[in-house]
Amino acid sequence: MNIESTGPMEQEIITEENISEPVNQKNECPKLKLPKIKIHLTLKKPKLITLVSLVGLIFVIYLGLLLLSSKGQDEIVTAPPPLTTTTSPKSLINPQFADLSKEIETYNNQLDNFRDYQKKLASPQVQLDISFEK
Repeated sequence: MNIESTGPMEQEIITEENISEPVNQKNECPKLKLPKIKIHLTLKKPKLITLVSLVGLIFVIYLGLLLLSSKGQDEIVTAPPPLTTTTSPKSLINPQFADLSKEIETYNNQLDNFRDYQKKLASPQVQLDISFEK
């Protein structure tokens, strides 16, 4: 493109493109170059890694539960003293039990009386002669 065939805006763009930017010179400080360390922790069998980690996790959980259960074994368990029994029977009757047994007997008697009462009643009389005439 010629300068004559371009407009003023295009000329500015062309001049900006032609101006070379100053090159930034980097001040290089003397640095110690450390050798790059390559980490070779990449294992090629992820299934094996998973299996080993699961077995290890199960083992750790087992040990933890074993430790938790062993903490309560320090207590000394004593046997309860043997009960002394006598050969003679005890004739002590609880008064509340005696009252309840009397109430049960009276209730049973009342139920028996109700059963006899139903036998004493006459059977109902029903008139079967029904007519629907006007």
